[in-house]
Amino acid sequence: PTPMFIQWPDRFYHTSADTPDRTDPRSLARAGALAATYAYWVACAGAAEANWLGYEMVARFKAQAIKAAQKAAGEAHGLDDGESLAQAMAGLDRRLAYLLGRQKAALHTLERIATTDCIVPELQAEAEKALYHELAWARGAVDLRAAELGLDALPAPHPPDPSDEEQEAAKLIPVRLVRGPIPLGQLIHRLDEESREQWRQLLKARKGQAFRTLFPLALYWADGERSVLEIADLIELEAGKRDVELMLAYLCLVEQLGFIEFK
Repeated sequence: PTPMFIQWPDRFYHTSADTPDRTDPRSLARAGALAATYAYWVACAGAAEANWLGYEMVARFKAQAIKAAQKAAGEAHGLDDGESLAQAMAGLDRRLAYLLGRQKAALHTLERIATTDCIVPELQAEAEKALYHELAWARGAVDLRAAELGLDALPAPHPPDPSDEEQEAAKLIPVRLVRGPIPLGQLIHRLDEESREQWRQLLKARKGQAFRTLFPLALYWADGERSVLEIADLIELEAGKRDVELMLAYLCLVEQLGFIEFK
């Protein structure tokens, strides 16, 4: 967990009017004091602080798992066939397994604060216990709905046939060659006009800025172990958005610029 210092709402945000004379000295002073306090806490933290933070992390994770299970249980009552119920249950399994994996990884970072006497294994076990409790609770709601529909058991879910983009994405495994962010917007002029125009058209077809979240997430998972399709799956679990075509185009452009390579 990390604080984010921002003044919001800010009517000058990302405009030409966002100039130094419009800054608020009081807001800057607060941000500086908070940042200094946080840095001091991290620098001086030991096992007691790491364990306290771990309890906070697990408590928030439990709330997140409850929310996901509650949403799945509620949606189950609106489904009218076994296939839809099976797909919903499979989706919840994937979602909660992903959340648990990320939570365990987050808890593991506490050992950077306290190398000894940190109860990371116990915290991870508690997170896992909580998750499986919520999964069983949601599964009970799905089974109840299946019984209401006269089903003895849920059918095995059938994944949809992969699209052409998904088949191509399954064959490519990106390997990141540099650290840090990749400012594609500042470097795209290095590409030929056809590549630039195709990229512009792809972005034009996607209204709003929400899709831009996918780019740093794609680079995060470009570790030489996962295919582009697997990365798209992980991004969907993290951000709730799936755009295999855009992921393929983005990573191919980044590959042309020499920041990644495909295995």
